[in-house]
Amino acid sequence: MRTKATDVEFRGSNLSLGADSLETVSSTSLSTLATEVQTLRDHATALDARVDMAIIHNTGDTGNVPQTGTLSYEVPGKDSTDPVAVQQQLGTTIGQFGGEIASSGHKRNDPRIAVLESYMGKWNANQTVMGSMYDELGEEGTLALTTTVGLHTGVRPGSSDEQVATAKKTLELLKAGLNTATSGWSDEKAEKFGKNLIDVAVNGVSSNSRYAKVSSGGPLTEALAFLVYNNSEASGSFIYGAATPSRLPRAEGRRRRKEESVRIDRHFEIPSPSL
Repeated sequence: MRTKATDVEFRGSNLSLGADSLETVSSTSLSTLATEVQTLRDHATALDARVDMAIIHNTGDTGNVPQTGTLSYEVPGKDSTDPVAVQQQLGTTIGQFGGEIASSGHKRNDPRIAVLESYMGKWNANQTVMGSMYDELGEEGTLALTTTVGLHTGVRPGSSDEQVATAKKTLELLKAGLNTATSGWSDEKAEKFGKNLIDVAVNGVSSNSRYAKVSSGGPLTEALAFLVYNNSEASGSFIYGAATPSRLPRAEGRRRRKEESVRIDRHFEIPSPSL
């Protein structure tokens, strides 16, 4: 469909140029072609998103999709045909998939990380998809998933060089995807997400959080440092929110953040900021 749109656009351009060269021929009938071509491209993107949703929904704990039978999936609420809504549904699906990885605890050499890397790489620049993904993960899920993936970047028994490389690439995509999401959000929303990210990193997840297993393994500040430190690509409002004092008492908050800012896990390979 996307190839067809490009072909139609090319032919339309040639027809328009040909008509312009002849004084007696009008190109008025081609005036809506650009809009129609874009509509075709939008629906091609939506179809692509639907295919990816079906694959992700049917990916098991082994990271594999069944090779036989029919792939199916259910979309919560009303299944829209609007291209933007379909992309939002895909973002939610990727966020749910990432949440499952993070909430299941540290599964050594988790094959699902390679699946996450594949779709994060494919849709990383799409603000609609990434925005919905991080909406689904929320602040707790964002830090928990970053922490979980980060644990796979160190060489461990049974891990291959390929698995370590995939985890490192996924980490970078999580950071880039958050940058894309915050850049597409309103300033108010991006700032609030940054503030809440700080609060979760310093105070931990809520007591009934599905990510309690990750949080109990240590502070989430290593993940926060990776996502925020020396990050010039994220939304300015997001960075401002992350730099704003948390809900801790002010003096205590400054002291805690100063202590935590240098506790950057070696797996993330990020230099400590100067204090």
